[in-house]
Amino acid sequence: MTTPPHVRSRYLSFFAQRGRVFLYHDLTGNVLEMSPDLMAFVERFETPTRLEEIAGDFAFGPEEARRFARIFADNDCLVPEGSDELAKLWRRVPVQARWVVLHREGDALTAVVSRGDTGPEAEPRLVSFDAWQTALWDTIDGELTTEALHDLLRARFPAETTRRRVEEAIAEWASSPMQLVRVSPKPLSAWSNPRDRPQWLFGTMPYARVGRSTDVAPPADAHTSRVDTGPYHEQTVSDASAQFDDVETTLSHLFREPHEALGGCNWGERMACALVERELLRDAPEHAGAIDVLEVGGGTGILTRAILDTLARDQAPLHARLAWRIVDRSPVLNAAQRARLTENAAHAGHAVAEIGDIESMALRPASVDLVFSNEVLADLHAVRVRRAALDPAKPAIDADEAKAVSLIRALHLDVGDEEEFLLNVGALELVPRVARALRKGGAALLTEFGTIEGMPRESTHLDHPEVSIQFTHLCRAATAAGLEATILPVADLVGLDPSVRILATTRTHFRNLRALAASRGVVLDKLAWTPEMWAERCGDALPRTAVRRLEWQPAGLRVMGLRPDDFLALVLRKPADVTAREAEA
Repeated sequence: MTTPPHVRSRYLSFFAQRGRVFLYHDLTGNVLEMSPDLMAFVERFETPTRLEEIAGDFAFGPEEARRFARIFADNDCLVPEGSDELAKLWRRVPVQARWVVLHREGDALTAVVSRGDTGPEAEPRLVSFDAWQTALWDTIDGELTTEALHDLLRARFPAETTRRRVEEAIAEWASSPMQLVRVSPKPLSAWSNPRDRPQWLFGTMPYARVGRSTDVAPPADAHTSRVDTGPYHEQTVSDASAQFDDVETTLSHLFREPHEALGGCNWGERMACALVERELLRDAPEHAGAIDVLEVGGGTGILTRAILDTLARDQAPLHARLAWRIVDRSPVLNAAQRARLTENAAHAGHAVAEIGDIESMALRPASVDLVFSNEVLADLHAVRVRRAALDPAKPAIDADEAKAVSLIRALHLDVGDEEEFLLNVGALELVPRVARALRKGGAALLTEFGTIEGMPRESTHLDHPEVSIQFTHLCRAATAAGLEATILPVADLVGLDPSVRILATTRTHFRNLRALAASRGVVLDKLAWTPEMWAERCGDALPRTAVRRLEWQPAGLRVMGLRPDDFLALVLRKPADVTAREAEA
């Protein structure tokens, strides 16, 4: 049977992130994730084309081509030749997007929009609504169809309301540069369980725009099983503050100033208290001389300085014996760390920062009292492993996969049942190296986002690949190396009050909030904002009630864009009675 000609929708945009492609429908806001070859498949319909003419031109074969064509047609990405795409808007339901920054002052409404991390669309711009646009916006409730919205506006603004104007407004607001609305196939109330609603109705598209499938760059590690962020940190990080404000914000960065959720302390103060109270850092170790601390990665240096400041103030004898050493792969972050360490003269001679790769550098046996790492383990290399590689009769595709398989067998790791999975090889190899480097009675504190069950997952929101940590695997590696291991939530470690309400946001949403604040003469730093902090900083210039739907969630659920429950701490201890032979092993 011959299919009728189809053509790709006029309302499609494509975005890419580390080899993955995202199709964004500029008329509805629908998002489909795909591979570059499927983007190329859609491109073949730039002129009216019958599927039979091209079905055999792709590696996935004719049957899959037919299946993909149905999916694209069902999602209005491929449409019959000559169809009126705007006509479908009238039966559908506009929904105000979740992460939208709108400021209302009297009858004036201003939207702040920016999309993506690079290029002209990444620069926030203020868009003013006229009275008619404001009325249309206020009428959108996620229940009324576009047709119903038109009828309401027609009654209020008979001279200004036309079908064409309503169409154009909804289409512009749904388009990828703005993303102010989504257009749902049915009212939100039609889903009895809100969790069943399509995620694209509430998400955003923050990635870089691409024009053609041939423009999609493959992942840097596409030719190997290794996932490694080392080159990224060595070569790409160019601004320490911007890195943690805009790219990879950490909990410690959000709580770098005294905060209600930490009892008036900052993150570093609470971390210092945890190190001392849990006897991970002690004034009386079993050896004389300096108390040696090795910190793996130091970020901007703010956390380290806060820890040292607290120890100098509250634990002077311990601080006097400290020899704190930060090792980081990034020259830019290293420079920031060195600058931070000089801000308090009390730390002179007690702390240094140097460039080094913890995965390859030599660690002297029995030379360290504490190994400390805050949200760095995900930057150590991981390996993609095929389940087939676990068969002794089948060779690994490269040395990294072979090493991963060896670790799985040696540590008897549970790796689930996926056909391909990630393994935290860098972190698993670090643990026994830490065990050898620790003195008797020494300890390690390693925090990161991860899980106790399930397998590691690669992050999708960053401009570089980070892989979550499987903490149960690390515990097995620690036990095998003769260490005592305990896992606990980072929130419990620092005593985070889960009830304090904090601003919930996304990276792009906060960038737009910051631009709005700047337009009102207010500097909005990347912090864990409470309503009270907002009122104190913004005052009458930007009251909370003037900004649409600011979300304040309990700290136990969400802090800005992070979920504290996703972050765990691995506490390792080396027994004080370990024998010299065991220590050497």
